[in-house]
Order: sequence, then C-alpha cells, then structure tokens
Amino acid sequence: MQLKQSLLSPYARGGFYFGAFFGALGLYIPFLSLHFRELGLTGGQIGWTAVVTPIVMAVVSLPVSSWADKLQRRRLFLQICLAGCVILFWLGRLPTTFGGILIWYVAFASFNAPSISLANGLIARMAVRHQLTFGGMRLWGSIIFSVLSVGFGFVIEAYGLLLMFPAAAVIFAVAWLMAGLLEEPSPAQLPHADKAQPSPPFVTVILETKLWELLIPWVLMMMGFGIALVFEGIYIQELGGSESLIGLTLGVVAMCELPGMLGAERLIRRFGGATTLMVGYGLIALSMLGYGVATAAWMMPFFGALRGIGFGIALPANTVLVDRRVPVEWSASAQATTLIGMGAARTFALPAGGQLYDAAGGGMTFLVCAGVVTMGVLFLYAVKQKTRG
Repeated sequence: MQLKQSLLSPYARGGFYFGAFFGALGLYIPFLSLHFRELGLTGGQIGWTAVVTPIVMAVVSLPVSSWADKLQRRRLFLQICLAGCVILFWLGRLPTTFGGILIWYVAFASFNAPSISLANGLIARMAVRHQLTFGGMRLWGSIIFSVLSVGFGFVIEAYGLLLMFPAAAVIFAVAWLMAGLLEEPSPAQLPHADKAQPSPPFVTVILETKLWELLIPWVLMMMGFGIALVFEGIYIQELGGSESLIGLTLGVVAMCELPGMLGAERLIRRFGGATTLMVGYGLIALSMLGYGVATAAWMMPFFGALRGIGFGIALPANTVLVDRRVPVEWSASAQATTLIGMGAARTFALPAGGQLYDAAGGGMTFLVCAGVVTMGVLFLYAVKQKTRG
C-alpha cells in the first residue's frame, strides 16, 4: 500500500477520492426523486423515503466512526462502507414499492453515512500533515459531480432513469479503490501515545470544545438545504424544465462551489470562522429565496449558482473548524457529529417539507427554507457578538 501511495501525491489522493465519491452522487442525486415519481410515489412519500436516510445517518455514523477511531482503522472501515454502497446501488433498480424503497434506503444509508465522516476525518488530517487545504482537495468532488450530473442528464433522457443505478455502483467502486490510498494516522502521531492517561471521552470533548456553536447553525442550514436536494428536480420539472435542465442546474451548483472551496480557509484566516460561515449560509438563504420567487425553469441555474457559492464556502469551513476543535484521536467522530446534525435536520424537515410541497407548492416550500437557513445566520451572529462581549 505504501508503494501505491508513493505514486500519487497526498493532494492527488484526496482529490481523486472526493472526485470518485461525489461523482457517484452526481449520477443519482439529481434524478432519484424523478425515479420515485415514475414509480407513483407522492410528494409526501418521497419526503418520508428521504427522511429514512438522515435517521439512519444519525444513528449509525457516530458509533461506526467512534469504533474506527478507537481501533485506528478508519481506512478499513471506509472501504467496508464503500463496498456496501457498490452492492446496494447495483441492486437499486429492484425495489418498486414504497416499502421496498424504504428498506433499500435504510441499507444504503447504513453504509453511505459513515463513509462521509470517515473520509473527511482522514483527509482533513492528511491536509494538516502535508500543509494542504482541505477545500483544495474537496473541490474535485464538486468538479466531477458537476461534469457527471450535467452529462448524465442527457444520457438519462436517451436511455432512461434506471441506468443511474449500475453507473453509480461502478463509480462507487472507483471510490473504494481510492480509499485504499488514503493515509491512516499512526499511533505515534496521537497526542496521548506516550502518556499514561487515556484520551478524554468524546462527550467531554464535545462539551469542552463547544462544538454546539457550530452544530446548531449547521442543523438549521441543512434543514433548508436537505429539502432543496429532494424537491429541486421535481420543482424544475413542474416549472417546465427537462431532465437535462435538472442536470445542468445541479452541475452549475457544483461548479460554483469551487471558488468557495478554494477560498474558505483564507476567509477564515481573514475574517474568522463565524463570519465565514455567515457568508456561506447567507448565500444559501438567498438561493432558496430565489427558488421561491422563480417563475420559469430557466431561472433555476442562476439561483442555484448562489447556493453553490455558499455551500462551497460553508462545507470546508465547517469541516476545518470542527477538525480544529478536537484531538486527532477523535477526528472521525467529530466529523460524525455534523452528520448527526444533518440527520436530525432532515428527520424533522423532510416529512414536513413533503407535506408543505403537496399542500402549498414548491415556491412556498423554498421560501420557508430560506427563512430557516436565515435563522442559522442569526445564530452565528449572536455567537460572534457574545464572543466579542
């Protein structure tokens, strides 16, 4: 494995991993809700299927990540999770009923959710060791997501939605290969390696580092963001857009993440963590506001661009700020707390979002999303003012 690692720089290893993992997401995220619509699911049922993922995310991510942290086998656990993603997406076309789709979602989320925190923990620490920026590697995920989501929209128009399942399985397999090249911190690198006392319990770490100051606004942002991911494609279609326009919109969103990912850590150094997150979340709120007032499908890529810039700033900034607050031995577990927050947000928001979408339509749904994300901005402002005081 060391010989294989030496063939690629740390930057290339992190970038290739993110490119493969988010490339797989780009093949199904824009189109999965359309597949469920074709199977006859209602907006409410789609909301419930989507909420299964964050529930499992909240339940599974932290135990798996903590187990990997304790054993110092994060890379092995990551590859096991990705292997499960490969198998489940290869079988993803089989369920056609609401109950079958729910079961499939539970199984897939059980493997997919821990892979995010495990990879973020490994790559964030790899960035520190080699003096790289996390966002500089993560941006390749957005680039490949963009290219594949745009291109695959045209492929799906020609060959049908079911093609997304084997295609995503193949790209998840590439991510599995890339995961084997990531670096696992050795026990000698841990701050408690030469000490008699054990590392502090993770609950103590959460309280002492005040991770909740980052998690609460993250949860509020993800409430709005999660609803957008589920209903965005359906809303574009209702406004008269095609599958290719859906793919184009998601591609624009992903490409617009790149400047933020490159500059997020520079913004943190210049303006501080709270201000950087406020800018990112504020742009996301403006995007949701634009979706809410849109009157034609062609407008969606332009408002989506704001979301991309905002999320491009917010994601690496939040990942880096979380990583900086915790000891290295709890790196994956700390990243798992953001997934728990994401899971909690989507658990509460998606069923209500589905019902709201059915009752009031997409415009009102996205306006509500804008308001919820704005609450996260206001919370960060209050934290910043309290810190100054």
